[in-house]
Amino acid sequence: MDGQWSRLVEWLGRNGMNTGSNDLLVRPQEIADRGRGLVLTQDVEKGTPLFTLPASVLLNYKTLRTAYPYLYNRNGELEDITATQLITLHLFLWRPNADKASMDELFGPYIDVLPSDFEWHPIWQAAIEERRENVPPATRAALDKAVQKFRADWANILTVAERFPQLEALGIDRSDTGRALWAWLNVNTRSVYQQLRPVKSHPDNLSLCPVLDFANHVPDEGDGGNVMTTRSNSLTFHSAKNHGQQAGDEVFLCYGPHGNSKLYVEYGFMTERGAEANVDDIVEKMLDESGNGQVKRRLLKIHGYWGDWALYEWPEIGPSYRLLPALCLISMEEAEWEIAISGNGSFKEAEADAYLAQICGHVIARAEGGVGAGKVGQLWEEEARVAEAVRAKLHPGRSVW
Repeated sequence: MDGQWSRLVEWLGRNGMNTGSNDLLVRPQEIADRGRGLVLTQDVEKGTPLFTLPASVLLNYKTLRTAYPYLYNRNGELEDITATQLITLHLFLWRPNADKASMDELFGPYIDVLPSDFEWHPIWQAAIEERRENVPPATRAALDKAVQKFRADWANILTVAERFPQLEALGIDRSDTGRALWAWLNVNTRSVYQQLRPVKSHPDNLSLCPVLDFANHVPDEGDGGNVMTTRSNSLTFHSAKNHGQQAGDEVFLCYGPHGNSKLYVEYGFMTERGAEANVDDIVEKMLDESGNGQVKRRLLKIHGYWGDWALYEWPEIGPSYRLLPALCLISMEEAEWEIAISGNGSFKEAEADAYLAQICGHVIARAEGGVGAGKVGQLWEEEARVAEAVRAKLHPGRSVW
């Protein structure tokens, strides 16, 4: 790793990054149980700038334009291919072979320090090895959706390649799905949000960031570093805003307030504080069995309360607030419910509590039938623990909402 890191820093310097000892205050290091991480080279106060990445070293659809100009329109935007698909294509083409360095003239030294394989990742195991672990229903649905997304992205990449002889000439092996998934997982596990399009929510607003992508996840945002982007699209990473740190301390990045099911599917790891239980399948069934299921689905979707129903252990034990409108709609008339959702009426929280108790019972029962070792077993255990904790808070006359 030392040689690769030296070549990466040299490449960063050649491409406009300040890499002196007072400009680049971190280095990679192997961390027990987490693989590679990012540690400080000197003591810092909270909120200290640790390094700045100029736009030229960020791997995104803008910096790849010179390599694939025929995929862009006159305005410099992509056509017929997304940023995720384009970066996946680029990594697919320039993945280093064995112990050799990547031959890519644009980002080779960066590509060399990306993970060499993802055989441990749940998406890899599902898509390539066709393993179907006995995970909770919501985790299974998310995993299946991720595999479908990869296959759709790869299919579109191949479709676009057929239209451009320039791409075909680069030698795309259509049968090498494993290489394609390696590239796709690098994009989906290591990219960060960066607004590159006028619309903030555009899916092309992402970049792969050298150095920064060594940073491991931390659940508390205040304990993780802060990423700031300038108008010139450079990116500065600051140390934790809650406290100072010493040389040798690990620097973290909060990937988002995600529960362990999402972390497991998207990144392949879990934390000690991410326990939750998604109950979408249970609530959907209860709504359908209560009558007028399609009408109730439509109402919840119109008002933004459809799906993403969960029980939480942290930061506070309880159900997601999104559950209250859904459970109340089971027993309320649609017109009465719409008055309540508008703020001119009230929900029947006592009845919602009764349905919540049923949900907790369902979660606990299905978790008892769930089996698995390691992370899979942990997911089942956490679902049961969260449901038991929420059920314990249910008392007559004291609502959990």
